[in-house]
Amino acid sequence: MSPVTATALALIRFDLRRYLVGGLLWMPAGVLPLGGGLVLQQVFDHLAADRVPLLLCAAFAGIELVRGLTIVVAWTYGDYWWSAAAALLRGNVLRSVLIGGGRAPRSSGEALARLRDDVSTVVEFVDESVPLAGAALFGVAALAIMSSVDPVVTLVLVLPTVAVGLIGRLMNRRIGRLHRRAAVLGAAVSVRRLTELMGPGEDLSRDGGVRLDRDHPAVLPPARHDPLRVLRARGLTTARGLHGVDLEIERGSFTVVTGAVGAGKTTLVRALLGLEPLTAGTIRWNGAPVADPGAFMVPGRVAYAGQAPRLFSASLRENLLLGGSAEGLERAVRLAAFDLDLARMPGGLDAVVGSRGVRLSGGQAQRATAARALVRSPDLLVVDGLSSALDVETERLLWERISGVTTLLVVSHRPAVLERADRVVVLDRGRVAGRGPLAELLETCPEMRRLWSLGPLDEPGSSAVP
Repeated sequence: MSPVTATALALIRFDLRRYLVGGLLWMPAGVLPLGGGLVLQQVFDHLAADRVPLLLCAAFAGIELVRGLTIVVAWTYGDYWWSAAAALLRGNVLRSVLIGGGRAPRSSGEALARLRDDVSTVVEFVDESVPLAGAALFGVAALAIMSSVDPVVTLVLVLPTVAVGLIGRLMNRRIGRLHRRAAVLGAAVSVRRLTELMGPGEDLSRDGGVRLDRDHPAVLPPARHDPLRVLRARGLTTARGLHGVDLEIERGSFTVVTGAVGAGKTTLVRALLGLEPLTAGTIRWNGAPVADPGAFMVPGRVAYAGQAPRLFSASLRENLLLGGSAEGLERAVRLAAFDLDLARMPGGLDAVVGSRGVRLSGGQAQRATAARALVRSPDLLVVDGLSSALDVETERLLWERISGVTTLLVVSHRPAVLERADRVVVLDRGRVAGRGPLAELLETCPEMRRLWSLGPLDEPGSSAVP
C-alpha cells in the first residue's frame, strides 16, 4: 500500500462517524437539485396551461430548504472532520520535530508552507471522495431521468462522449495511467514532504488524540519523581560532525562547552536534548538509560534557551509562560536580570512585543528567553550563547543570579562565563580536546590556550533580535 493511500485510510478511520455522516449528507445535497428540477418542470407545464401551481411552488421551496439545511449540517460535520484531520497531521509532525527524531527545515518559511499547504493538500485529497460520490450519484440519476424523457436524445448526447473516451484509451493507454496518477500526485508529494520532517519509523497519521473543544485540558508538567543527581552521556555521535563525545553533569554544577566556530558545541547540546538525531551513544539520567531524549528532556525537567531568541507577537507574559502557571514568573524575571528593564517598559509584562509592539534589543530578548526557561524551575538549564549581546555589568549580574540556583550547561566563549564554570569542556572539530577547570585547561590544553588568546568569539546568529 502506498504512503498516500495508507494516510488517506488512516484519516478516514480516525473519525469514521463524522466522515460517514458528512458523506451521507453531502450526497443528498448533490442529488436534491434533480428533485427541484423535476418540480420546476411541472410548474412550467402548469403555467403553460394558465394554472397557478401553488402546491408545486411550495414543494420546490421545501426541497430547496431541505437542501440548504442538509448543506449546513454536512458542512458542520465536514468542517469538524477536516479541521481535526489537519490538526492530527500537524500535531504528529510537530510532536516529532519537538520531542522526537524529526527535524524542521532550515527555513521557517518552508516549515510553515509544509504544515499549512501540504497538510491542506492531503486532507483535501481525502475529502474530495465525498463530493465525487455525490457527483457520480447525480450523474446516474440524471441519465435515468433523461432516458425516461427521450432515450434517443440521451444516446445522442452520451454516446459521443463514451466514444471519445474509448478512442483515447485505444490510441494511448498512457493517458489513463496519467489521469490516475494525477489524482494522487499532489497528495503523494505532500505526504512525502511531511514525512521527511519526521523521525525514522514515526507514523504521520497516528491518532494521538485531537481536541477542538473550547475548554482545553490542563497542561500537566512531566513527572519529577527522579530529580537530577547526575547526567552522563557516553560516545555521543551524530551525522553532523560530533564524534564520540563524553559528558558528565552533576547536580548544581556549572558546565561550559566551548570551542571554535563550527566545533560542534550547539550540535552537542541539541543531541543531548534529543533535538539532533544520534547515530551512536547513550544518555543516562541518574544511571537510568534515556531511550528517547526528545520526550524525556522536556520543560519542567530540562529547559533550553537557544542561540537565536524567538519571541511571538504577543505580550511578554504570554511569551514567558507559554500557557503554563504564573507561580514562578517574578522569580524567573529577577533571576534573568530582566526586572529593571521590565520596570521601565510601558505596560510591563502586558507589553506586546514584536512588529506590532515593543521592539526588544538583542540583550533584552536573550534575557526574556532565559526568564522563559527559568519560569518552570528546571532541574537542568541548557543555554547557548545567552550573554553574547549583553554589556559587561548586565552579564555579570545575570550569571551571579543564575549560578547555584539550578544545574547549568552553557555554550559560551565569554571569559566571564568560563571563569565562573566548575568544569569546561573544549571541543575541536566534533571531538573533546580537553575538560576540567579553566585554570587547569590553560596549562594542559593547547586548544583552550588558543581560544583564550583570541578572546570571545560570536557564533553566527548569536546576537539576533526578535
